[in-house]
Amino acid sequence: YFYSPSLGQDHMGTEVCRISGVYSPFSYAQQSLHANTSQEDLIKKIRTRSCITGAMLIPNLATGYMLSNNNFQEQPILFTTHKLVSVGNLVLMDLTTFQKGKKVGLSTAEIIAAISMNVCFISTIGTGGAISTGKPMPDAVYTLHRITPWLSAIASGLLIYLLNTR
Repeated sequence: YFYSPSLGQDHMGTEVCRISGVYSPFSYAQQSLHANTSQEDLIKKIRTRSCITGAMLIPNLATGYMLSNNNFQEQPILFTTHKLVSVGNLVLMDLTTFQKGKKVGLSTAEIIAAISMNVCFISTIGTGGAISTGKPMPDAVYTLHRITPWLSAIASGLLIYLLNTR
């Protein structure tokens, strides 16, 4: 049987999105912050998404470290996981920031942190893409790809903090 997308709760009371009869806690992050959302619900959703984002940073940095010590072409699953987690993290942070801004507005600090985070993530993804071509790259590309993931993590942490403080 087929379920149309609908919100519900699992056996532990966690809000989930039911699609095609499958419950996915990560689908929770795809919910929009509707206009009729209360302030408490908004805070709860931002905190949940922040936890997911923070949790996604750990495997992303760990897989990046593992790939830096090995040939990424010999580990395609690890390499693909690394790329998808990075892009997913960026999308989730941008979605949360955009929807909070749409609902209650963003402070100047939140806007600056969001721009910084995006610049760091895009430069990380760009340098990683250049490295993944397998062609010789200037040393600056390798150096940037060693530094920008940490800058992305710091900027994400700052944005998560700011999104959750007001």
